[in-house]
Amino acid sequence: ANNISSFGADNNQVTIIDREGKIDSLPLLPKREVADRILDKVVALLTERSRK
Repeated sequence: ANNISSFGADNNQVTIIDREGKIDSLPLLPKREVADRILDKVVALLTERSRK
């Protein structure tokens, strides 16, 4: 189950798992920074995909 204790908090710690199973654990960061890093990963994946 997901831990919902960060609802209402200013920070989150996030683990991103891609389709190849690569794990990228982000430290405790402000939610805005977490969102920026997630979007950076999405852009990188889409850019890589469009080159194929």
